[in-house]
Amino acid sequence: MLKPKTDTSSSALRDRQIQFLRVWRRRRQQPRIWLASLGLLWSLWDLRAEWLLMAEQFTWAALRYAMLYHLLTWLVLIVCLTSLLGILVDRCWPQRRDRRLQHQLDRILAVGARHPLWQRLHSLGSEGSSAS
Repeated sequence: MLKPKTDTSSSALRDRQIQFLRVWRRRRQQPRIWLASLGLLWSLWDLRAEWLLMAEQFTWAALRYAMLYHLLTWLVLIVCLTSLLGILVDRCWPQRRDRRLQHQLDRILAVGARHPLWQRLHSLGSEGSSAS
């Protein structure tokens, strides 16, 4: 299969823009990862007595007690685990992530100057042309 000819400068610009979006997205995810990790640690620490009780002898009543009387802790635990697992799954499939970044770049460029990231992405093109 023949690939269509592309302008190397526009291809390089698109690569820089996608790299910018990748870094921007990673920086946006870092506080979520820290909060999820702290929430996970807090909830595990709060449930330590119940874990010890269930480790000695597991009963459904002990699990039900832990869930009913520590509802906020269980909710935090579930939210933190699902968010961490979502981030890990996103990192496991880089092709899918890159395809989403390309779609996001296309949407940003289609919206134009009204999008908050458009100016930064547009400035990447002017930096590349002045460096040449």
